[in-house]
Amino acid sequence: MPARETPDPNKRPGATGGGRGKPAPKGPLKPTRVPPAGSHPPRRDGPNPTSRRLGPPRGVAPHPRPTQGRLLNIVHEDDDLLVVDKPPGLLSASPEPQRQPTLFDLVKQHVRDSMRRKTKRGQGPKAYIIHRLDREASGLLVFAKSERAFIWLKEDFKAKRVHRNYLALAEGVVGPPGHAGTVQTFLIEDDQGRVTSMDLSQSRASDVRDQAKLAVTHYRVVAAANDRTLLNIRLETGRKHQIRVHLARLGHPLVGDPIYRARTDPLRRLGLHACDLGFKHPATGMSLRFHSDATNQFYGAVSMTPPSKAAQSPTEMHRTLPEDDAPVGPAFIPDLPLPREAHPTFAVAGSLSSVGSAAVIDQEQRSPGSIEGSPTNPSGPAPRSSRDAAPPASTSWDAVAPWYDSYLTGGGSDHYTNTLIPGTLRLVQPRPGARLLDLACGQGILTRALAESGAQVLGVDSSPRLLDTARKHPSRGAPIDYRLCDARELDSLGVTGLDACTCLMGLGNIDPLDAVLPAIARALRPGGAFVFVVSHPAFRAPVQSSWGWDPKANRQYRRLDGYLSSAQHPIAMHPGKDPGVTTWTFHRPLQTYVRLLAEAGLVIDALEEWPGQRASQPGPRAAEENRARREIPLFLAVRARRLA
Repeated sequence: MPARETPDPNKRPGATGGGRGKPAPKGPLKPTRVPPAGSHPPRRDGPNPTSRRLGPPRGVAPHPRPTQGRLLNIVHEDDDLLVVDKPPGLLSASPEPQRQPTLFDLVKQHVRDSMRRKTKRGQGPKAYIIHRLDREASGLLVFAKSERAFIWLKEDFKAKRVHRNYLALAEGVVGPPGHAGTVQTFLIEDDQGRVTSMDLSQSRASDVRDQAKLAVTHYRVVAAANDRTLLNIRLETGRKHQIRVHLARLGHPLVGDPIYRARTDPLRRLGLHACDLGFKHPATGMSLRFHSDATNQFYGAVSMTPPSKAAQSPTEMHRTLPEDDAPVGPAFIPDLPLPREAHPTFAVAGSLSSVGSAAVIDQEQRSPGSIEGSPTNPSGPAPRSSRDAAPPASTSWDAVAPWYDSYLTGGGSDHYTNTLIPGTLRLVQPRPGARLLDLACGQGILTRALAESGAQVLGVDSSPRLLDTARKHPSRGAPIDYRLCDARELDSLGVTGLDACTCLMGLGNIDPLDAVLPAIARALRPGGAFVFVVSHPAFRAPVQSSWGWDPKANRQYRRLDGYLSSAQHPIAMHPGKDPGVTTWTFHRPLQTYVRLLAEAGLVIDALEEWPGQRASQPGPRAAEENRARREIPLFLAVRARRLA
């Protein structure tokens, strides 16, 4: 049986521009390397300042190391994460013991000390490393303090959903202020830890093909003077030494970087500072944005007056969408006050027939007679299809309400805790006072999470027993209004002006959708969002998909026997216990969802594919099963907005 993932605190999904990575296997490298330190290639922007030698003059101490007492500059801390501002000269982390503590060592010690103060007993460290900066670089880093934060932040870095900006001081004149460009190459690391840049043709060489990693860096000139350029850097990928190697490739290495042929060192440190870091909170989904000012030396090196301090602290959280995440289109209203007027009171016209309770069918672990075989038994049997059978008018989960509630509240499905709820909150961005509708709310597991933000939440479901169960669970946020309603008769509620509507694992149990989505659009305000999550229709289609094992290649794969044809299938609610209790699930290809959303006046502005977060028990296939589980998504999440 697959077990929950136990993350390795020293493992990272990807490094920042100053990150460290695993050395590539030893072997010859055919591509031309960056010229070694001390060589003087021709400069494109004027004479070389050869009179300014790298490093301090005689009698001057080398780059100072910060003392341990002022190393840990905490920017933000809560139960799930810790954001720190790293000084130059401090190693982010190391798998090997060091003479001096690394930043990660200090973070673990801080977490241990905090835990002792709270619990009056010593416990193991609860800190996980997510990304790194080079020793001589400075700036913002985030560490996880919980398993769910580690899982989500790791996936966010891997999926490039994290906003990262750097301030870099480079030698020479890259261009006039405002000049922008992109560097895209492949990077490879040798056994000495030195990174080489190569183009596509070089990366295809047989001896480096598996080692070369695509790297993309965007830059914009802030100022240029004194034969130096101040640059704003945004990373699309996060490879070791990425910024340093790419600027050296342009002929403009970072100051203070002798490894990549810099000849000057006006800052007496590496000219790289991680100034902006933005991501969604793994527990609340709230957008967090942090800023750290670079030292005045960065600006003085190009004769530029440092920017004035903002009215708020440079490291204060900004609870707005990062620029990279802002949806495009006239329907998006980013930070306008939530409308308060002309909002009708939540009301329901009456009790209606039932349909569409929220649920997630556990597709990571199955017993015979359920949707698919387990990854540990990829060829396990699946139920026979009932494509041509007619589902009943009601597909409510009312008959299994007690079991379903105990399944969720008793930890039966960690998919909700680790994946579904934090991912949905991240897409919804609930705020205090926002008016939200949770459609097919079931026993209220998402409804309560939305209410914790201070939002006004209306939970709607067709199962009286599930709603009774939902009302028994206390809300840790704003009061929740639960109403009985058929999702296909949503207009009967008379609700309009909603900021967002959610449907977590519910659309797959509702049919038809033709009347549901237009009613959702009418209930939303212009720019309001509809966020729904379903089992991935391409890779997790009920009955039509299953795990398979290739013994020759020792690879696990996903077998698909159908996709484009819509279908409906009866699903055993708790196979093995009472196989006679079933509900229905409806398969639709992605194009059907897109078409129905467009016909309802809803425009997609975000689409995410979420893998399962479980790990197999140790065994000969465990590593490959875990790889396949991470690569083949389990859920599809979509956010669509109502046009104005």
